[in-house]
Amino acid sequence: MSIFEYDQEKHIRQEREEAWEEGHAEGQSSGLKLAETIFRLSREGKSIEEISAQCSLSEEQIRKLLGQAEE
Repeated sequence: MSIFEYDQEKHIRQEREEAWEEGHAEGQSSGLKLAETIFRLSREGKSIEEISAQCSLSEEQIRKLLGQAEE
């Protein structure tokens, strides 16, 4: 490729798309790990309050993930 064929806008757009895809994949991975932790703690008999404190999520978020109605 010669210097005359270089398209800076296209290059920047491609870099952004790649960065977004990497960030998206990383976010999915960390979300899955968090969900696994929540389900494991629930199976171990931890209360919603304990899971909430340990995972830094609201009790409402934990209940939604576990499919439980509010008590």
